[in-house]
Amino acid sequence: MATDKSILQGYIKVLLTEKNVLAIGECYPFAVEKATAWFRDHVDRTKPRGKRAPHPDLNDKDKFKVVHGRATNKWSGESYLHAWVEMGDTIFDDQTKRTKPDGIDREVYYDHYQPEPIVEYTAEEVLVNCIKGGPGPWDEESRNVMRQRDAWLQEKIRPELMGTKMKITKTRLKQLIKEELDSAMGQKVYLVTWGYDSESVGVFSSLKAAEEAVLRDIEFEHQEQARERLDGTVADYGADTTVKKEDYYIEELELDKGRS
Repeated sequence: MATDKSILQGYIKVLLTEKNVLAIGECYPFAVEKATAWFRDHVDRTKPRGKRAPHPDLNDKDKFKVVHGRATNKWSGESYLHAWVEMGDTIFDDQTKRTKPDGIDREVYYDHYQPEPIVEYTAEEVLVNCIKGGPGPWDEESRNVMRQRDAWLQEKIRPELMGTKMKITKTRLKQLIKEELDSAMGQKVYLVTWGYDSESVGVFSSLKAAEEAVLRDIEFEHQEQARERLDGTVADYGADTTVKKEDYYIEELELDKGRS
């Protein structure tokens, strides 16, 4: 059964995450974008440099901070490096920017993702660090994880590097990812969708991981619905809108070249 390009791209993420080759998603650049927006909104740019008075909220971490740390899959226990933005009691995260563009309640977020903060940054500190060392991470603990990732890559292509001072280029890294994907052709993956419109939840490398994702998503939606009922913001459709396991569909697919 042919799979389309989006499913293949989803499996690349699963494959590389399981092998600890790349950081998950675009969480660090996302946090930098939010910090940049906060900085611009809290500095008077109508005045010349050196005369711009920052807003008192600019570096107030109670109002805005970028957090680098680890998040944990509460179902499997697997953890990964992650970055998120905290604005008071509202959390903004690259993983949920499409489904929850207005942010997530802090209590719900911490229960769902079980994040462990390592370092907190003001918006200004984020921009300074980004200029010096890219979008992150910048702390030694997280950078050590990245070094382990790089060591894996070095080991993968060690035969090509023997006796040379060659470094891994972006082109070679892309080729390596392609090789990993090609080696996965013929393997089974599991596509999870939700609701009448078959909204995609994700692509997973095992049935167990797909089932865990369904349970995670249901719990998250229940917490959000409970919070909305307390806030009085939930819409009344005159029917039971509670999310149930029956609302999800897990489809087994076999990877092939798909459509280009």
